[in-house]
Amino acid sequence: MFPGVVLSGTNDGTVRAYSTRDGSVLWEYNTNREFQTVNGVKGRGGSLSGPGPVVAGGLVFVALRLARGGHVAASSPVWASGQSLEPALRWTSAGFTKPVRLVLEGLLRPEREITVSTEGGIVQSVRYRGRVPLLIEERVYAPLTAGALRGAAIARRLQSGRLGIYAVYLTGLLVGMLACVRLGLFG
Repeated sequence: MFPGVVLSGTNDGTVRAYSTRDGSVLWEYNTNREFQTVNGVKGRGGSLSGPGPVVAGGLVFVALRLARGGHVAASSPVWASGQSLEPALRWTSAGFTKPVRLVLEGLLRPEREITVSTEGGIVQSVRYRGRVPLLIEERVYAPLTAGALRGAAIARRLQSGRLGIYAVYLTGLLVGMLACVRLGLFG
């Protein structure tokens, strides 16, 4: 590639080359403009919020995000992830939640549901429901809790107050402890 150079795309459509030594901008190119294409169809650049630029054969290739219908994101610092910098969010922990959420989205796997109600072709209401599943609680604690509750149900049956059940319980406990001593599990 280019030794000592880092390439980066931005939401406003600018590709920049930064020095790895001091971080200064060595070169920049604005892709947010019209281009002459090989087949004569009008081409237009756009946001570079996807994969980073790639260098091959001495050329720089970028993946433009054109799904916005020609709209370009407002220019903002990279750490803000395209979020507008409002005074209330500028220097608080809330100002950094979006980048953290974007980074952790693959791990947290949020669930989103949008329900649109129409009547006669006219939108009557839009309902949004979002939830971040608590994976450790659902995948670890819930099965452990269910197992503990099953064990408690068995113990409750043993604690019915009948002497015969207590005798069987104590005999089983004694046999189990003697087996552990025989196997050397107890010193």
